[in-house]
Amino acid sequence: MIFEIEKLAEKFAGRTAFSCGNEKITYSGLFEKAEKIAKKLSGEKNPVIVFGGRNLSSFAAIIACIISKRAYVPVEQNLPEERRKKIISISKASLILDCGEPEIKFIKTENKCEPLFENETAYIIFTSGSTGNPKGVPVSYENLENFIGWITSLEPLSDFEKTGVLSHASFSFDLSTAAIFYSLFKGGKLVQLSGSGDFDEIFSAAEKEKPEVFVATPTFFRLCLLNRDFSAEKFPFVKCVYFCGETLQKSLVKAIFERFPDIRIINAYGPTEAASAVCAIEITREILEKEELLPVGILSSAAAEITAENGEIVLKGKSVSKGYLSGEAGGFYKENGKNCFRTGDMGFIENGKIYCKGRLDSQIKYKGYRIELSEIEAVISALPGTENCAVIAKRNPEGEVRLIKAFVSGNIPEEKIREELSKKLPEYMIPKSIKFLDSLPLNKNGKIDRKELLEL
Repeated sequence: MIFEIEKLAEKFAGRTAFSCGNEKITYSGLFEKAEKIAKKLSGEKNPVIVFGGRNLSSFAAIIACIISKRAYVPVEQNLPEERRKKIISISKASLILDCGEPEIKFIKTENKCEPLFENETAYIIFTSGSTGNPKGVPVSYENLENFIGWITSLEPLSDFEKTGVLSHASFSFDLSTAAIFYSLFKGGKLVQLSGSGDFDEIFSAAEKEKPEVFVATPTFFRLCLLNRDFSAEKFPFVKCVYFCGETLQKSLVKAIFERFPDIRIINAYGPTEAASAVCAIEITREILEKEELLPVGILSSAAAEITAENGEIVLKGKSVSKGYLSGEAGGFYKENGKNCFRTGDMGFIENGKIYCKGRLDSQIKYKGYRIELSEIEAVISALPGTENCAVIAKRNPEGEVRLIKAFVSGNIPEEKIREELSKKLPEYMIPKSIKFLDSLPLNKNGKIDRKELLEL
């Protein structure tokens, strides 16, 4: 399927494929632009850094990488330089496509170029790593094809043809792959928000392009609901929302149904290690009323084999990546030749439905991003003058992360900590609050008492 991506230009030629702000392009125009880029990418195997925002140049560069069989590695412009260098090194990318301007700049890296004999990796997404370094997750063409086949046939998404699909996710966030490839393979128009932080952009883009489908995190949709005019009366074209990346709370679903009585709500689940998502379920009013915990999928229609082993969700099959670029095992293992992944998510299966209850470790989801709190701790602890450090996530009554808070003991100014964090970590990982203590509380086992810190 993915190798026939060029045929979409013929099938949907004159239709709009992408819209972001004042930028807009048809399917035929997109593939003409992508093919020109792809010609400059041919002959090498190494991944390509797609460096830029959520603009047309970045989108065309992604399509070009798919056409030329060069794995794309999306990197946001506001990412700290030190972290960018680590991503370039770990990925072994030999080329950077600087997409900050309409005219793409081709910049060679110091990595050795390898001739293109075969490349099975479609893209590489980097996530937070517990060791202090970002983890690269390679998603193969087989993984991606399996995902595309699943999401385009997923009800009720399968009911929409040639529709507008609004996405707020940056291309470096794997939720973006759901919007990109669902939209492309259904002949849709990707209505991409620029990420400028302009609240009004959400509604001006929606009113202008009239997308029927939203691909979003719950956090984003809560933001939308702050606008009292965001309702079926003013936005009657909004028919469906696909949620993934965070826990979907019942209170949000109730609020959505109050504003959009006839909307279709999909709750999806899956980690970056399994091509964005592996299961989903439509949340109806009946489910909302009967279920104490909203399910995240239906076993019979999942894109992977899903089991709950000792209370942990485990994935197996074609959706699962072969493992991290660093070579660390993490939750990956092989079983009868199949790629398998222990997600670290607590969950269970009941009456054919899948439920997720939280994490077994310190990993959190914040604004849709996956964050290892231990990575933040590792950066702070490495600074001279730091004696001890603990980073916690403060949650609201429904369990959603609302604040990342650091506790530090030692002789180091807060300004120095924030300066170093801004050099090494993306903005969303930097704690909003840093509190200094003479010493961190310990529990009876001599470990940091994080429960007590949650009360401070």
